[in-house]
Amino acid sequence: MPTPRIVLPGSEKQPAKNLQKVGPTDPSQEAHVLVVLRRKSEPLPITPGGKIADRQQYASAHGASASDFLAVSEFAKQYNLQPRAENAAARTVGLHGKIEDLSRAFGVQLEDATAGDVVHRVREGAITIPENLAGIIQAVLGLDNRPAARPHFRKPRSG
Repeated sequence: MPTPRIVLPGSEKQPAKNLQKVGPTDPSQEAHVLVVLRRKSEPLPITPGGKIADRQQYASAHGASASDFLAVSEFAKQYNLQPRAENAAARTVGLHGKIEDLSRAFGVQLEDATAGDVVHRVREGAITIPENLAGIIQAVLGLDNRPAARPHFRKPRSG
């Protein structure tokens, strides 16, 4: 019996604008995503006077927990993904694998789309995760690799 899945809040992507869809992304292509995990506890908005926390103390108090990393690692193994670069302070873990495995793991369809000569991997809709990871996974970054922002600077006019 398949594990019940839920929508990852905030993961909805709108259709790609100004891009021409080419077709499904090659399922055997290798890719990686960055999974953001929950904090152990929220830090105070202002550090109490005279108390300075070093990186180790901060990670210990507010980083991701070992049990959350373990839960994501077990999830990754079910989908033939390799967890790498766990960072408790940043609350992130990279998952590496084939597009077909990433697509199944996160319940998405990945397609290639072009903007001029540049090919991007895009998705529409929401990411889904197993119900037991609800609250643990906060975001999955990198499934869709189209630019998220564009530069807004201007060159000054001469004279």
